[in-house]
Amino acid sequence: MFKIKYIFLFLFILGLFSRVESISLPENKILYDTSNDYLIFFADDNTDTIVYRKINKYVPTIAFHVKAKDNLHFIPVENIIIKDSVKDEVIQVIDPDKDSLDIVGVKFDDFNFDGYRDLYIHDGCAISANCHGKVFLYDKKLKKFIHHSGFDAMTSILADSEKKVIRSCNQRNAGANSDTKIYKFYGKKLTLIKEIYKTYDVKNSLYTYVINNYNKKGKLIKSKKIISDRYDLE
Repeated sequence: MFKIKYIFLFLFILGLFSRVESISLPENKILYDTSNDYLIFFADDNTDTIVYRKINKYVPTIAFHVKAKDNLHFIPVENIIIKDSVKDEVIQVIDPDKDSLDIVGVKFDDFNFDGYRDLYIHDGCAISANCHGKVFLYDKKLKKFIHHSGFDAMTSILADSEKKVIRSCNQRNAGANSDTKIYKFYGKKLTLIKEIYKTYDVKNSLYTYVINNYNKKGKLIKSKKIISDRYDLE
């Protein structure tokens, strides 16, 4: 049995991770199959990773082959080959150079709330924890993931499945100051509906919030300013 090094650590958003045993793959390859929805890759060695995902009960299981670069890099991923695991056919390839993004993290979630899991592929999130990347929505007609440019300007994207909104947060000063933007789909159009600007007054230990609300046409309908000792106020 091959000696296996643990190369890629798969981090769940709550700090959990899981692993399954490897199968018969070429030397220096690893197969991970995990239920985690948030994967982070580290450039510690030349080892490829295959992750299987069921993105919808009507879609055959999809294999995501994350290919590592030939040697150590700060950005460890060469590309992601997406395949139909039943037919063993390549659906598409997401390439950092072609798609203009750095692949360090991959999040599986339903970002347009249509019942299909999509992809959020982002960089290393920097020291401020602001992640920059792109969202690829699954198109059930084309049977592939399509880049949606409406998400490109967002940072640290979260999908709120309960409220059916998308949150984008950009933090500064360890989170003391931040800009949060909330978007909603109207049809296929992603529209800004709310902005929350937070600044921290060190002298008085208080936060100042400016909250702007917009209608579906992008018109400002309400704005308010709140001073509070609460760190998170919406």
